[in-house]
Amino acid sequence: MSEYRLVMKGVVKTFPGVKALDHAQLELRPGKVMALMGENGAGKSTLMKCMFGIYKMDEGEIEYEGQKVTIPNPLEALNRGIAMVHQELQPIPARTVAENIWLGRYPTKKAGPITIVNHAKMYKDTDELLKKLKLDINSHAKLGSLSIAQMQMVEIAKAVSANCRVLILDEPTNDLDVTTLTILEDYLDQFTGIVITVSHDRYFLDRVVGRMFVFEGNGVLFRSEGGYTDYVNRKRLEELENDGALTDDGLHNVKEKQKWNTGREKKLKFSYQEQKDYETIEADIAKLEEEIAYLEKSMLDCAHDFVKLREISEKKELAETNLEEKMQRWMYLEELAEKIAGQNEKV
Repeated sequence: MSEYRLVMKGVVKTFPGVKALDHAQLELRPGKVMALMGENGAGKSTLMKCMFGIYKMDEGEIEYEGQKVTIPNPLEALNRGIAMVHQELQPIPARTVAENIWLGRYPTKKAGPITIVNHAKMYKDTDELLKKLKLDINSHAKLGSLSIAQMQMVEIAKAVSANCRVLILDEPTNDLDVTTLTILEDYLDQFTGIVITVSHDRYFLDRVVGRMFVFEGNGVLFRSEGGYTDYVNRKRLEELENDGALTDDGLHNVKEKQKWNTGREKKLKFSYQEQKDYETIEADIAKLEEEIAYLEKSMLDCAHDFVKLREISEKKELAETNLEEKMQRWMYLEELAEKIAGQNEKV
Protein backbone atom coordinates (compact mmCIF):
# COMPACT_ATOMS: atom_id res chain seq x y z
CA MET A 1 0.00 0.00 0.00
CA SER A 2 1.42 3.40 -1.05
CA GLU A 3 2.14 5.97 1.64
CA TYR A 4 0.55 8.59 -0.63
CA ARG A 5 -3.16 9.17 -0.12
CA LEU A 6 -3.67 11.15 -3.33
CA VAL A 7 -1.61 11.05 -6.52
CA MET A 8 -2.18 13.00 -9.75
CA LYS A 9 -0.24 11.72 -12.77
CA GLY A 10 0.34 13.24 -16.20
CA VAL A 11 -2.34 15.93 -15.81
CA VAL A 12 -2.96 17.95 -18.97
CA LYS A 13 -5.47 20.80 -19.14
CA THR A 14 -5.77 23.13 -22.10
CA PHE A 15 -7.89 26.25 -22.49
CA PRO A 16 -8.31 28.04 -25.84
CA GLY A 17 -4.82 29.11 -26.84
CA VAL A 18 -3.25 28.16 -23.49
CA LYS A 19 -1.88 24.89 -22.10
CA ALA A 20 -2.39 25.45 -18.35
CA LEU A 21 -1.04 22.05 -17.28
CA ASP A 22 1.39 19.90 -19.23
CA HIS A 23 1.71 16.41 -17.67
CA ALA A 24 1.84 17.74 -14.12
CA GLN A 25 2.60 15.27 -11.32
CA LEU A 26 1.57 15.59 -7.66
CA GLU A 27 1.92 13.14 -4.73
CA LEU A 28 0.29 13.95 -1.40
CA ARG A 29 0.50 12.18 1.94
CA PRO A 30 -1.12 12.97 5.31
CA GLY A 31 0.64 14.71 8.16
CA LYS A 32 1.93 17.88 6.53
CA VAL A 33 0.43 21.09 5.22
CA MET A 34 1.62 21.38 1.63
CA ALA A 35 1.61 24.36 -0.70
CA LEU A 36 1.57 24.94 -4.45
CA MET A 37 3.62 27.92 -5.58
CA GLY A 38 4.42 29.47 -8.92
CA GLU A 39 3.92 32.54 -11.05
CA ASN A 40 0.42 33.75 -11.88
CA GLY A 41 -0.96 31.56 -14.63
CA ALA A 42 1.41 28.68 -13.83
CA GLY A 43 -1.53 26.32 -13.25
CA LYS A 44 -1.82 26.18 -9.45
CA SER A 45 -5.54 26.81 -9.14
CA THR A 46 -6.22 24.82 -12.31
CA LEU A 47 -4.58 21.73 -10.82
CA MET A 48 -6.61 22.09 -7.62
CA LYS A 49 -9.84 22.51 -9.58
CA CYS A 50 -9.04 19.31 -11.51
CA MET A 51 -8.59 17.55 -8.18
CA PHE A 52 -11.94 18.86 -6.92
CA GLY A 53 -13.88 18.04 -10.10
CA ILE A 54 -14.54 21.62 -11.23
CA TYR A 55 -12.42 21.10 -14.35
CA LYS A 56 -12.21 17.91 -16.35
CA MET A 57 -8.65 16.83 -17.16
CA ASP A 58 -7.81 16.47 -20.85
CA GLU A 59 -5.32 13.74 -19.91
CA GLY A 60 -4.05 12.17 -16.71
CA GLU A 61 -5.32 10.12 -13.82
CA ILE A 62 -5.99 10.40 -10.10
CA GLU A 63 -5.22 7.72 -7.52
CA TYR A 64 -6.99 8.20 -4.21
CA GLU A 65 -6.42 5.96 -1.21
CA GLY A 66 -4.77 3.34 -3.40
CA GLN A 67 -7.37 3.24 -6.19
CA LYS A 68 -7.75 4.95 -9.54
CA VAL A 69 -10.77 7.23 -9.36
CA THR A 70 -12.73 9.63 -11.53
CA ILE A 71 -13.89 12.88 -9.96
CA PRO A 72 -16.36 14.37 -12.46
CA ASN A 73 -17.82 17.05 -10.17
CA PRO A 74 -17.45 18.68 -6.73
CA LEU A 75 -20.24 16.56 -5.21
CA GLU A 76 -18.28 13.40 -6.02
CA ALA A 77 -15.19 14.99 -4.48
CA LEU A 78 -17.09 15.83 -1.27
CA ASN A 79 -18.48 12.30 -1.11
CA ARG A 80 -14.90 11.03 -1.23
CA GLY A 81 -13.78 13.33 1.56
CA ILE A 82 -12.15 16.00 -0.62
CA ALA A 83 -13.23 19.59 0.16
CA MET A 84 -12.16 22.93 -1.30
CA VAL A 85 -12.30 26.51 -0.02
CA HIS A 86 -12.35 28.83 -3.00
CA GLN A 87 -10.54 32.14 -3.34
CA GLU A 88 -13.76 33.75 -4.51
CA LEU A 89 -16.39 33.70 -1.73
CA GLN A 90 -19.80 32.34 -2.75
CA PRO A 91 -22.05 33.44 0.12
CA ILE A 92 -25.82 33.70 0.26
CA PRO A 93 -26.09 36.84 2.42
CA ALA A 94 -29.82 36.51 3.18
CA ARG A 95 -29.42 32.99 4.59
CA THR A 96 -28.13 32.11 8.04
CA VAL A 97 -24.65 30.85 8.81
CA ALA A 98 -26.00 27.33 9.33
CA GLU A 99 -27.94 27.36 6.07
CA ASN A 100 -24.83 28.45 4.16
CA ILE A 101 -22.70 25.71 5.74
CA TRP A 102 -25.15 22.88 5.00
CA LEU A 103 -26.42 24.17 1.64
CA GLY A 104 -27.35 21.18 -0.51
CA ARG A 105 -26.69 18.81 2.41
CA TYR A 106 -29.40 19.82 4.87
CA PRO A 107 -30.20 17.21 7.54
CA THR A 108 -33.77 16.02 7.07
CA LYS A 109 -36.56 14.32 8.99
CA LYS A 110 -39.98 12.89 8.24
CA ALA A 111 -43.15 14.84 8.98
CA GLY A 112 -45.76 12.27 8.08
CA PRO A 113 -45.29 11.47 4.39
CA ILE A 114 -43.20 14.62 3.80
CA THR A 115 -39.44 15.02 4.18
CA ILE A 116 -38.46 18.37 5.65
CA VAL A 117 -35.29 20.09 6.84
CA ASN A 118 -34.36 19.17 10.41
CA HIS A 119 -33.57 22.71 11.57
CA ALA A 120 -32.91 21.71 15.18
CA LYS A 121 -30.20 19.24 14.12
CA MET A 122 -28.76 21.67 11.56
CA TYR A 123 -28.27 24.43 14.14
CA LYS A 124 -27.04 22.01 16.80
CA ASP A 125 -24.46 20.54 14.40
CA THR A 126 -23.41 24.04 13.33
CA ASP A 127 -22.93 25.20 16.91
CA GLU A 128 -20.73 22.16 17.60
CA LEU A 129 -18.73 22.79 14.43
CA LEU A 130 -18.16 26.47 15.22
CA LYS A 131 -17.12 25.57 18.77
CA LYS A 132 -14.65 23.00 17.41
CA LEU A 133 -13.10 25.70 15.22
CA LYS A 134 -13.16 28.21 18.13
CA LEU A 135 -15.26 30.63 16.08
CA ASP A 136 -17.37 33.14 17.99
CA ILE A 137 -20.12 33.26 15.37
CA ASN A 138 -23.89 32.93 15.90
CA SER A 139 -25.21 30.08 13.74
CA HIS A 140 -28.55 31.91 13.42
CA ALA A 141 -26.97 35.15 12.15
CA LYS A 142 -27.54 36.17 8.56
CA LEU A 143 -24.31 35.68 6.63
CA GLY A 144 -24.55 39.19 5.24
CA SER A 145 -24.16 40.60 8.76
CA LEU A 146 -20.67 39.11 9.17
CA SER A 147 -17.30 40.60 8.32
CA ILE A 148 -15.46 39.37 5.22
CA ALA A 149 -12.98 37.53 7.47
CA GLN A 150 -15.83 35.75 9.27
CA MET A 151 -17.45 34.83 5.95
CA GLN A 152 -14.15 33.26 4.87
CA MET A 153 -14.04 31.20 8.06
CA VAL A 154 -17.63 30.08 7.45
CA GLU A 155 -16.43 28.78 4.06
CA ILE A 156 -13.67 26.88 5.83
CA ALA A 157 -16.20 25.57 8.36
CA LYS A 158 -18.31 24.34 5.43
CA ALA A 159 -15.34 22.35 4.12
CA VAL A 160 -14.59 20.93 7.56
CA SER A 161 -18.25 19.92 7.99
CA ALA A 162 -17.82 17.41 5.17
CA ASN A 163 -15.47 15.36 7.41
CA CYS A 164 -12.85 15.86 4.73
CA ARG A 165 -9.61 13.92 4.59
CA VAL A 166 -8.20 16.21 1.92
CA LEU A 167 -8.62 19.98 2.37
CA ILE A 168 -7.82 22.30 -0.54
CA LEU A 169 -7.33 25.99 0.32
CA ASP A 170 -7.11 28.53 -2.51
CA GLU A 171 -5.58 31.78 -1.15
CA PRO A 172 -7.20 31.22 2.28
CA THR A 173 -5.61 34.20 4.06
CA ASN A 174 -6.54 36.96 1.60
CA ASP A 175 -9.46 38.29 3.66
CA LEU A 176 -8.57 37.08 7.16
CA ASP A 177 -7.81 39.39 10.05
CA VAL A 178 -5.24 38.53 12.73
CA THR A 179 -7.78 36.73 14.94
CA THR A 180 -9.28 34.53 12.24
CA LEU A 181 -5.84 33.84 10.73
CA THR A 182 -4.65 32.53 14.12
CA ILE A 183 -7.73 30.31 14.35
CA LEU A 184 -7.04 28.88 10.89
CA GLU A 185 -3.37 28.24 11.67
CA ASP A 186 -4.23 26.50 14.95
CA TYR A 187 -6.73 24.26 13.17
CA LEU A 188 -4.27 23.30 10.44
CA ASP A 189 -1.64 22.45 13.05
CA GLN A 190 -3.85 19.68 14.44
CA PHE A 191 -5.53 18.51 11.20
CA THR A 192 -4.52 14.88 10.55
CA GLY A 193 -5.47 14.66 6.88
CA ILE A 194 -3.96 16.28 3.79
CA VAL A 195 -3.95 20.06 3.43
CA ILE A 196 -2.86 21.53 0.11
CA THR A 197 -2.92 25.31 -0.22
CA VAL A 198 -2.31 27.86 -2.95
CA SER A 199 -1.06 31.05 -1.33
CA HIS A 200 1.13 34.10 -1.93
CA ASP A 201 1.22 34.84 1.81
CA ARG A 202 4.87 34.17 2.64
CA TYR A 203 4.36 34.46 6.39
CA PHE A 204 1.53 31.90 6.25
CA LEU A 205 3.66 29.55 4.14
CA ASP A 206 6.52 29.77 6.66
CA ARG A 207 4.17 29.41 9.62
CA VAL A 208 2.23 26.27 8.67
CA VAL A 209 3.65 24.64 5.52
CA GLY A 210 5.98 21.62 5.75
CA ARG A 211 6.42 20.93 2.03
CA MET A 212 6.31 23.07 -1.12
CA PHE A 213 5.50 22.04 -4.69
CA VAL A 214 6.76 24.74 -7.05
CA PHE A 215 5.82 25.07 -10.70
CA GLU A 216 9.06 25.50 -12.65
CA GLY A 217 7.70 25.36 -16.18
CA ASN A 218 6.45 22.64 -18.52
CA GLY A 219 4.07 21.29 -15.90
CA VAL A 220 6.98 20.15 -13.74
CA LEU A 221 6.59 20.47 -9.98
CA PHE A 222 9.75 20.81 -7.89
CA ARG A 223 9.37 19.44 -4.34
CA SER A 224 10.99 21.34 -1.50
CA GLU A 225 10.84 20.44 2.19
CA GLY A 226 9.91 23.21 4.62
CA GLY A 227 8.22 26.57 4.07
CA TYR A 228 8.73 29.46 1.68
CA THR A 229 11.97 30.74 3.24
CA ASP A 230 13.41 27.21 3.19
CA TYR A 231 12.68 27.01 -0.54
CA VAL A 232 14.21 30.44 -1.26
CA ASN A 233 17.35 29.59 0.72
CA ARG A 234 17.70 26.25 -1.04
CA LYS A 235 17.36 27.82 -4.48
CA ARG A 236 19.85 30.52 -3.51
CA LEU A 237 22.34 27.90 -2.37
CA GLU A 238 21.97 26.15 -5.73
CA GLU A 239 22.52 29.42 -7.59
CA LEU A 240 25.60 30.25 -5.51
CA GLU A 241 27.05 26.79 -6.09
CA ASN A 242 26.35 27.03 -9.83
CA ASP A 243 28.08 30.42 -9.88
CA GLY A 244 31.08 29.02 -8.02
CA ALA A 245 30.47 31.31 -5.05
CA LEU A 246 30.62 28.51 -2.49
CA THR A 247 34.04 27.14 -3.42
CA ASP A 248 37.12 27.04 -1.22
CA ASP A 249 37.54 30.74 -1.92
CA GLY A 250 34.57 31.33 0.35
CA LEU A 251 31.76 33.78 -0.17
CA HIS A 252 33.83 36.72 -1.47
CA ASN A 253 32.26 36.50 -4.93
CA VAL A 254 28.83 36.97 -3.39
CA LYS A 255 29.78 40.35 -1.98
CA GLU A 256 30.15 41.74 -5.48
CA LYS A 257 27.11 39.97 -6.95
CA GLN A 258 24.26 40.19 -4.45
CA LYS A 259 23.47 43.11 -2.17
CA TRP A 260 20.46 44.16 -0.14
CA ASN A 261 18.76 47.35 -1.33
CA THR A 262 20.37 49.06 1.64
CA GLY A 263 23.81 48.07 0.44
CA ARG A 264 24.21 45.31 3.03
CA GLU A 265 25.36 41.89 1.94
CA LYS A 266 22.73 39.15 1.89
CA LYS A 267 23.58 36.46 4.40
CA LEU A 268 22.52 32.87 4.59
CA LYS A 269 20.60 32.11 7.75
CA PHE A 270 18.16 29.59 9.18
CA SER A 271 14.48 30.35 8.75
CA TYR A 272 12.27 29.95 11.80
CA GLN A 273 11.17 26.48 10.62
CA GLU A 274 14.72 25.42 9.79
CA GLN A 275 15.98 26.48 13.21
CA LYS A 276 13.10 24.61 14.85
CA ASP A 277 13.82 21.47 12.80
CA TYR A 278 17.57 21.70 13.44
CA GLU A 279 17.00 21.67 17.20
CA THR A 280 14.76 18.58 17.16
CA ILE A 281 15.67 16.54 14.10
CA GLU A 282 18.28 14.29 15.75
CA ALA A 283 15.77 13.32 18.44
CA ASP A 284 13.15 12.69 15.72
CA ILE A 285 15.59 10.43 13.83
CA ALA A 286 16.43 8.49 17.00
CA LYS A 287 12.73 8.02 17.74
CA LEU A 288 12.06 6.69 14.24
CA GLU A 289 15.02 4.30 14.48
CA GLU A 290 13.64 2.97 17.77
CA GLU A 291 10.20 2.57 16.19
CA ILE A 292 11.64 0.62 13.25
CA ALA A 293 13.62 -1.65 15.59
CA TYR A 294 10.47 -2.31 17.64
CA LEU A 295 8.44 -3.07 14.50
CA GLU A 296 11.13 -5.47 13.23
CA LYS A 297 10.97 -7.36 16.53
CA SER A 298 7.16 -7.38 16.35
CA MET A 299 7.33 -8.88 12.86
CA LEU A 300 9.37 -11.78 14.21
CA ASP A 301 6.88 -12.30 17.04
CA CYS A 302 3.95 -12.35 14.58
CA ALA A 303 5.61 -14.43 11.87
CA HIS A 304 2.63 -16.81 11.63
CA ASP A 305 -0.13 -14.19 11.87
CA PHE A 306 -0.21 -12.95 8.29
CA VAL A 307 -2.88 -10.28 8.86
CA LYS A 308 -0.94 -8.78 11.77
CA LEU A 309 2.33 -9.18 9.89
CA ARG A 310 1.02 -7.20 6.93
CA GLU A 311 -0.23 -4.43 9.22
CA ILE A 312 3.14 -4.16 10.98
CA SER A 313 4.99 -4.31 7.66
CA GLU A 314 3.01 -1.32 6.35
CA LYS A 315 3.79 0.64 9.53
CA LYS A 316 7.48 -0.22 9.17
CA GLU A 317 7.50 0.87 5.52
CA LEU A 318 5.94 4.21 6.47
CA ALA A 319 8.43 4.71 9.32
CA GLU A 320 11.34 3.95 6.97
CA THR A 321 10.01 6.49 4.47
CA ASN A 322 9.72 9.09 7.23
CA LEU A 323 13.25 8.27 8.38
CA GLU A 324 14.63 8.70 4.87
CA GLU A 325 12.97 12.13 4.61
CA LYS A 326 14.28 13.12 8.04
CA MET A 327 17.80 12.05 7.07
CA GLN A 328 17.66 14.10 3.87
CA ARG A 329 16.39 17.07 5.85
CA TRP A 330 19.17 16.58 8.44
CA MET A 331 21.84 16.47 5.73
CA TYR A 332 20.49 19.67 4.19
CA LEU A 333 20.37 21.47 7.55
CA GLU A 334 23.88 20.32 8.49
CA GLU A 335 25.22 21.56 5.16
CA LEU A 336 23.45 24.89 5.58
CA ALA A 337 24.71 25.21 9.18
CA GLU A 338 28.31 24.65 8.02
CA LYS A 339 27.96 27.29 5.30
CA ILE A 340 26.43 29.78 7.73
CA ALA A 341 29.27 29.14 10.16
CA GLY A 342 31.87 29.56 7.41
CA GLN A 343 30.18 32.74 6.24
CA ASN A 344 30.25 34.20 9.76
CA GLU A 345 33.95 33.39 10.16
CA LYS A 346 34.78 35.41 7.04
CA VAL A 347 32.79 38.49 8.05
